[in-house]
Amino acid sequence: LLFSAFAATAQTNFKPGYILNTNKDTVKGYLDYREWGKNPRQVMFKKSLDEAAQKITVNNANGFGINGAEYYDKAVVKISTSSIELPQLKERIDTAYIVDAAFLQKVVQGSKVSLYQFTDVNKPHFYLFENESQTMIALNQYLYLDSESRNIVNVNQFTGQLMVLAGKYQPDNKDLSYTISRAKYEEDNLIDIVLKINDDPKGKKSVTKNSYIRGFAGIAVRRQGFGIDSGTPLSPFPDGKSSNSIGGSVSAGLDFVANKYTEKVIVRLEVTASYSPIKLEDPAAGQPVRHRLDIKQTGIAFIPQLIYNFYSTDNVKTFIDLGAALNIYSYNHYGYEYFYENGTKEIAYGYPVLETFMLNFPVKAGVQLKKNVQIYVGYITKVSMSKYPGWDAHAASMQFGINYMFR
Repeated sequence: LLFSAFAATAQTNFKPGYILNTNKDTVKGYLDYREWGKNPRQVMFKKSLDEAAQKITVNNANGFGINGAEYYDKAVVKISTSSIELPQLKERIDTAYIVDAAFLQKVVQGSKVSLYQFTDVNKPHFYLFENESQTMIALNQYLYLDSESRNIVNVNQFTGQLMVLAGKYQPDNKDLSYTISRAKYEEDNLIDIVLKINDDPKGKKSVTKNSYIRGFAGIAVRRQGFGIDSGTPLSPFPDGKSSNSIGGSVSAGLDFVANKYTEKVIVRLEVTASYSPIKLEDPAAGQPVRHRLDIKQTGIAFIPQLIYNFYSTDNVKTFIDLGAALNIYSYNHYGYEYFYENGTKEIAYGYPVLETFMLNFPVKAGVQLKKNVQIYVGYITKVSMSKYPGWDAHAASMQFGINYMFR
């Protein structure tokens, strides 16, 4: 974890782009592109990859862009300070704001109006730049908590603002007025309306779709530890017993990548088929009597996961992977064997009864090479496999695997 924190701080991800200097001249180069949860206050810039980086802020630049990904323009705007989180809602409209210079993300470049977004700790804010008047208009929405009904009230001031612009540029478009009246204060809704105001149905979106979906398939070797607790004569192995065995698994699934340029956060949906042999054998000390259990376990697991690349370059990424696995197991026609001193034995088929549905939590760490190969080691947390009073059968696994991603 310490290494992860250090690597996340130290890494860079320079991508081709540009800055607009204070004279609004375009200077091409490379920008350190991150998955910004909020609009960046600063960004590191290089004219070439082999020179030192310089810090770009609203004080020394009028904007910047990462080619094919995101574009930002500097503007001095009113920023609402009210919250949209329920615990912070007031019982009246809070229209307070601050005035500040900020890098606004350009969402739509339009011939009449352009749409911008600014996200801070409070909420997302949307702005329209009208080309004719050269003014930046803050689209406002306010939420408050009604003191009597205790309901959340939306004051959608932005719909009236959009109505004015629609009447100015598309006065005959009745459908547009209806769309605005039902609009939500969300990016997709506002993009659709701005494109219609500009009469540009095909769109000139400045924010491209950075997310994408890829498939993957993989194989893994597993070392499963299986054990039965001691402490009671009712246990199949009263003195306790454990063993390790080597099995394997194959897997396939889909990755939902939030940003194709950084690949920082990935949601993975995986299906895994596994096989694990289980063998316990307990000779009695100095006697030929023994207990034996020989089980073949097969399983299907459905595993949603969250992958975080804490160090990332074009050729190498290091990641951690946390998941929750719903396992469905089946077993061969096994039996618990008890050998007598005279050489005879008894077999209790289907004993001990092992669970067929289990939940455990796989954890992985590894490296991604180039764009397609992941190599990892992992641990599958200990899980109880029986429901007997006084003793328990349990299993946990280590694994080593390779995945190949299809793009």
